[in-house]
Amino acid sequence: MQLDTKKMRVLRAEKDLSQENVAHSAHISQNHYSAIERGQRIPRLEVLEGISKTLGCRVKELLVE
Repeated sequence: MQLDTKKMRVLRAEKDLSQENVAHSAHISQNHYSAIERGQRIPRLEVLEGISKTLGCRVKELLVE
């Protein structure tokens, strides 16, 4: 399974959140979140849970097979 990074960007834009807002809520740096959103880093489960909570979705909604 992989992250649906496009969906992450869309959900973040719909909620009018910056990368910094999401990163802060997930307890990671903005640079780390940016790398996740670009598909360059794979987040730990607890980070992914924080991101999904901030974006208002379930973790599985951010995954594609």
